[in-house]
Amino acid sequence: MNKRTKRFDRILGLEQKYYTFADVRNFLGYYGFEAERKSSSHFVFRREETTHIVIVVHHNLVKRIYVKDAIRNLKNYSILP
Repeated sequence: MNKRTKRFDRILGLEQKYYTFADVRNFLGYYGFEAERKSSSHFVFRREETTHIVIVVHHNLVKRIYVKDAIRNLKNYSILP
């Protein structure tokens, strides 16, 4: 099991209260999302000009609720099984 797989399993398992922004950015980047813009603490990730996910970052940490919303959106967009 490589480092990416372990990190993704940790994110998908929603085991932690906070996640680092780098981990969340890498997770979304793997599925084709790119950070389009930043407005204070809000980052907007886009994929194919139609789908977007908003992540709120404070002190380089992302709360579990925002990661949970991102995973739900990935499932709704049929990107994640």
